[in-house]
Amino acid sequence: MRATTNQAPGLNVITEYIIGYIYLGYPVANILFKVYGHVSMKQAIFFVQDFKLDHYMKIPPRAMFVAQVLGTIIAALVQLGTAWWLIDTIPNICDRELLPESRPWTCPGDHVFYDASVIWGLIGPRRIFGDLGYYSAINWLFLAGAIGPLSFSCTLSFPR
Repeated sequence: MRATTNQAPGLNVITEYIIGYIYLGYPVANILFKVYGHVSMKQAIFFVQDFKLDHYMKIPPRAMFVAQVLGTIIAALVQLGTAWWLIDTIPNICDRELLPESRPWTCPGDHVFYDASVIWGLIGPRRIFGDLGYYSAINWLFLAGAIGPLSFSCTLSFPR
């Protein structure tokens, strides 16, 4: 779908929603499923975009694959090394109250995953959108969202 329309479905909330129903009360399971479902899809799309670019630039696919793998390994090692260095060098790096004013370091990315794991993993979609919540009628909009494009495409395929 991304190759033909340049639009990709976001699996971020969908993965959290699905695993929240399956494993209610397990926020760590929610985080892992989100990483495996959403983040791996995003990385795969970036990988395919690079291959499309190298196809247009007439770079051999094997050379591009090797460059991608080496770049991924180097980036992962540099990021891991930098994170270890920062955690060892700056005490209380993620605690805003314990940091002095001269150190602006915080960990905002951790809060996004933490908040999502609490909302979708600990509280769960059943308590929000299911029979235990106030917003159960919103689930019918998923069905409307699936049927809407199909009915529109069927009207376009038949000539008048």
